[in-house]
Amino acid sequence: MNKLNPKDVADDFDAEIRKLVDYYLRSAKSLVGLPTEKSDTSLLAEHVFLSGAILFEGALSDLYFSYINKDSSVFIAKKQSLIQDLVKREFGVWYAGKIGLGSIKHIKAADLYPLLDPRGHNITFYDAKQMIDRAGKNLLPAHAAKYKALSSSHQKVMNAAKFIRNCIAHRSTSSYEAMMDALVKLQSTNKALARTADKKVTSIGAYLKAATGASKTTRIEVYLSELKAITAALGA
Repeated sequence: MNKLNPKDVADDFDAEIRKLVDYYLRSAKSLVGLPTEKSDTSLLAEHVFLSGAILFEGALSDLYFSYINKDSSVFIAKKQSLIQDLVKREFGVWYAGKIGLGSIKHIKAADLYPLLDPRGHNITFYDAKQMIDRAGKNLLPAHAAKYKALSSSHQKVMNAAKFIRNCIAHRSTSSYEAMMDALVKLQSTNKALARTADKKVTSIGAYLKAATGASKTTRIEVYLSELKAITAALGA
């Protein structure tokens, strides 16, 4: 992987989502009047949202990687501390004191990525809280501050998007319950996207394609716009 710039990551994601929204609107328009319009547009909404959520996961991974790539000193210091603790438990203080990685500010991208995820997968986060916590532990304070500054609204939308994506992909009882929990939590920050505990989502596609507010903007457009705003804030 080549060296990444956080702003470039955010800008690239913005461009990809713009194309995805344009595709959704064109495709939905082409389905109007068909006997299968209702089911087709629901399926379209799910597929487009899934694509956007996957792009978002990749953007978050690239942003986190890019910040550690810019300055690896905090990440290396944290790893050194963990290694010393492990050696101390297994062999004692004397041996632990001999472990030192030194001051390392820059690690080549090709060498760094296996240190972040030896499997070669995207760097993933269970939810916004875990992402912010990991940023605080492994990034320079100035970079970690961007994660910490994410609003409660953005954190809840990010969580909702992740759990909707999981439910579309897995269709399991547990993924549905996690999605509904995240949607209920949106009540305090974004009622247009939220659900109440007694108002279940019976069709994810129908939920996503539904228009909200006076502007008649669909929920899928709102979600994708919010994900762009999140990456823009982190990549600024």
